[in-house]
Amino acid sequence: MTRPWVTWPGLWLAATGGAVLLAVSYSMAATRGADQGHYAVFWAGMLVFTVPVVAIAGSRRVSDRVRLGWLAGYALFTYLPKLLRNPSGPLYHDEIAHWRQTVGIADTGHLFQPNATIGIISQFPGLHIVTATISKATGLSVWQAGLVVLVLAHVLTVFGAAVLGRSRTGSRRA
Repeated sequence: MTRPWVTWPGLWLAATGGAVLLAVSYSMAATRGADQGHYAVFWAGMLVFTVPVVAIAGSRRVSDRVRLGWLAGYALFTYLPKLLRNPSGPLYHDEIAHWRQTVGIADTGHLFQPNATIGIISQFPGLHIVTATISKATGLSVWQAGLVVLVLAHVLTVFGAAVLGRSRTGSRRA
Protein backbone atom coordinates (compact mmCIF):
# COMPACT_ATOMS: atom_id res chain seq x y z
CA MET A 1 0.00 0.00 0.00
CA THR A 2 1.35 3.40 -0.98
CA ARG A 3 1.53 5.95 1.81
CA PRO A 4 -0.39 9.16 1.01
CA TRP A 5 2.68 11.43 1.31
CA VAL A 6 4.44 9.36 -1.34
CA THR A 7 1.90 10.27 -3.99
CA TRP A 8 1.25 13.65 -5.53
CA PRO A 9 1.58 16.01 -2.52
CA GLY A 10 4.99 14.51 -1.76
CA LEU A 11 6.01 14.90 -5.39
CA TRP A 12 4.99 18.57 -5.42
CA LEU A 13 6.63 19.29 -2.07
CA ALA A 14 9.95 17.76 -3.11
CA ALA A 15 9.85 19.43 -6.54
CA THR A 16 9.00 22.83 -5.06
CA GLY A 17 11.74 22.63 -2.43
CA GLY A 18 14.30 21.61 -5.03
CA ALA A 19 13.14 24.27 -7.50
CA VAL A 20 13.42 27.01 -4.88
CA LEU A 21 17.01 25.99 -4.16
CA LEU A 22 17.81 25.93 -7.89
CA ALA A 23 16.40 29.43 -8.31
CA VAL A 24 18.38 30.65 -5.31
CA SER A 25 21.56 29.14 -6.77
CA TYR A 26 21.00 30.92 -10.08
CA SER A 27 20.39 34.18 -8.26
CA MET A 28 23.59 33.69 -6.24
CA ALA A 29 25.56 32.96 -9.41
CA ALA A 30 24.29 36.15 -11.03
CA THR A 31 25.03 38.42 -8.08
CA ARG A 32 28.05 37.09 -6.22
CA GLY A 33 30.76 37.09 -8.87
CA ALA A 34 33.60 34.68 -8.07
CA ASP A 35 31.85 33.13 -5.05
CA GLN A 36 31.36 29.41 -5.73
CA GLY A 37 28.68 28.80 -3.09
CA HIS A 38 25.97 28.64 -5.73
CA TYR A 39 27.24 25.22 -6.83
CA ALA A 40 26.55 23.73 -3.41
CA VAL A 41 23.06 25.26 -3.35
CA PHE A 42 22.38 24.00 -6.89
CA TRP A 43 23.34 20.42 -6.06
CA ALA A 44 21.44 20.57 -2.78
CA GLY A 45 18.37 21.52 -4.81
CA MET A 46 18.92 18.62 -7.18
CA LEU A 47 19.31 16.23 -4.25
CA VAL A 48 16.15 17.50 -2.54
CA PHE A 49 14.20 15.97 -5.42
CA THR A 50 16.49 13.17 -6.55
CA VAL A 51 16.78 11.40 -3.19
CA PRO A 52 13.01 10.93 -2.74
CA VAL A 53 12.67 9.82 -6.38
CA VAL A 54 15.33 7.14 -5.92
CA ALA A 55 13.73 5.99 -2.66
CA ILE A 56 10.25 5.82 -4.17
CA ALA A 57 11.25 4.37 -7.54
CA GLY A 58 13.22 1.69 -5.73
CA SER A 59 10.52 0.87 -3.19
CA ARG A 60 8.61 -2.39 -3.29
CA ARG A 61 5.58 -0.71 -1.71
CA VAL A 62 4.59 1.72 -4.46
CA SER A 63 2.37 1.04 -7.44
CA ASP A 64 3.60 1.30 -11.01
CA ARG A 65 1.40 4.37 -11.47
CA VAL A 66 3.08 6.20 -8.58
CA ARG A 67 6.54 5.08 -9.71
CA LEU A 68 5.94 6.36 -13.25
CA GLY A 69 4.48 9.61 -11.90
CA TRP A 70 7.62 10.23 -9.86
CA LEU A 71 9.83 9.34 -12.84
CA ALA A 72 7.90 11.80 -15.02
CA GLY A 73 8.29 14.41 -12.29
CA TYR A 74 12.01 13.67 -12.14
CA ALA A 75 12.37 14.05 -15.90
CA LEU A 76 10.60 17.41 -15.84
CA PHE A 77 12.52 18.54 -12.77
CA THR A 78 15.92 17.72 -14.29
CA TYR A 79 15.04 19.90 -17.29
CA LEU A 80 14.27 22.83 -14.99
CA PRO A 81 17.89 24.12 -14.78
CA LYS A 82 17.88 24.61 -18.56
CA LEU A 83 14.62 26.56 -18.37
CA LEU A 84 15.92 28.70 -15.51
CA ARG A 85 19.15 29.45 -17.36
CA ASN A 86 17.66 30.86 -20.55
CA PRO A 87 13.91 30.45 -21.00
CA SER A 88 13.34 33.00 -23.73
CA GLY A 89 15.84 32.20 -26.46
CA PRO A 90 19.05 30.46 -27.48
CA LEU A 91 22.16 31.32 -25.49
CA TYR A 92 24.97 28.96 -26.45
CA HIS A 93 26.48 28.48 -29.91
CA ASP A 94 24.93 25.03 -30.42
CA GLU A 95 21.48 26.30 -29.44
CA ILE A 96 21.88 29.22 -31.82
CA ALA A 97 23.01 26.91 -34.62
CA HIS A 98 20.04 24.56 -34.17
CA TRP A 99 17.64 27.49 -33.84
CA ARG A 100 18.97 29.08 -37.06
CA GLN A 101 18.72 25.77 -38.91
CA THR A 102 15.13 25.27 -37.77
CA VAL A 103 14.11 28.82 -38.65
CA GLY A 104 15.62 28.29 -42.10
CA ILE A 105 13.63 25.10 -42.63
CA ALA A 106 10.44 26.72 -41.31
CA ASP A 107 10.87 29.74 -43.59
CA THR A 108 12.01 28.07 -46.82
CA GLY A 109 10.95 24.43 -46.49
CA HIS A 110 14.38 23.41 -47.79
CA LEU A 111 16.41 20.78 -45.98
CA PHE A 112 20.19 20.32 -45.88
CA GLN A 113 21.01 24.03 -46.08
CA PRO A 114 24.57 24.85 -44.92
CA ASN A 115 25.06 25.96 -41.34
CA ALA A 116 28.04 28.22 -40.76
CA THR A 117 28.13 27.69 -37.00
CA ILE A 118 28.15 23.88 -36.85
CA GLY A 119 28.37 22.39 -40.34
CA ILE A 120 27.26 18.84 -39.51
CA ILE A 121 23.86 20.07 -38.30
CA SER A 122 22.68 20.48 -41.87
CA GLN A 123 23.13 16.76 -42.55
CA PHE A 124 20.73 15.63 -39.79
CA PRO A 125 17.48 17.61 -40.14
CA GLY A 126 15.14 15.33 -38.17
CA LEU A 127 14.99 17.38 -34.98
CA HIS A 128 14.65 20.57 -37.00
CA ILE A 129 11.81 19.15 -39.11
CA VAL A 130 9.85 18.08 -36.03
CA THR A 131 10.40 21.44 -34.34
CA ALA A 132 9.49 23.47 -37.45
CA THR A 133 6.35 21.37 -37.95
CA ILE A 134 5.21 21.89 -34.35
CA SER A 135 5.95 25.60 -34.66
CA LYS A 136 3.89 25.92 -37.84
CA ALA A 137 1.04 23.73 -36.54
CA THR A 138 0.66 25.44 -33.17
CA GLY A 139 1.75 29.02 -33.79
CA LEU A 140 4.51 28.70 -31.20
CA SER A 141 7.81 30.35 -31.96
CA VAL A 142 10.62 28.06 -33.12
CA TRP A 143 12.24 28.45 -29.69
CA GLN A 144 9.05 27.52 -27.84
CA ALA A 145 8.40 24.55 -30.14
CA GLY A 146 11.99 23.45 -29.60
CA LEU A 147 11.47 23.52 -25.83
CA VAL A 148 8.34 21.37 -26.22
CA VAL A 149 10.25 18.84 -28.33
CA LEU A 150 13.22 18.73 -25.96
CA VAL A 151 11.12 18.43 -22.80
CA LEU A 152 9.16 15.59 -24.41
CA ALA A 153 12.41 13.90 -25.50
CA HIS A 154 13.81 14.33 -21.99
CA VAL A 155 10.76 12.68 -20.40
CA LEU A 156 10.73 9.86 -22.97
CA THR A 157 14.44 9.22 -22.36
CA VAL A 158 13.83 8.72 -18.64
CA PHE A 159 10.91 6.37 -19.38
CA GLY A 160 13.09 4.58 -21.94
CA ALA A 161 15.79 4.04 -19.32
CA ALA A 162 13.15 2.62 -16.95
CA VAL A 163 11.86 0.25 -19.64
CA LEU A 164 15.40 -0.81 -20.49
CA GLY A 165 16.18 -1.43 -16.82
CA ARG A 166 13.03 -3.50 -16.43
CA SER A 167 13.69 -5.54 -19.58
CA ARG A 168 17.27 -6.28 -18.54
CA THR A 169 16.69 -7.07 -14.86
CA GLY A 170 13.05 -8.14 -14.73
CA SER A 171 12.48 -5.66 -11.92
CA ARG A 172 10.03 -2.76 -12.03
CA ARG A 173 12.30 -0.96 -9.57
CA ALA A 174 15.26 -0.93 -11.96
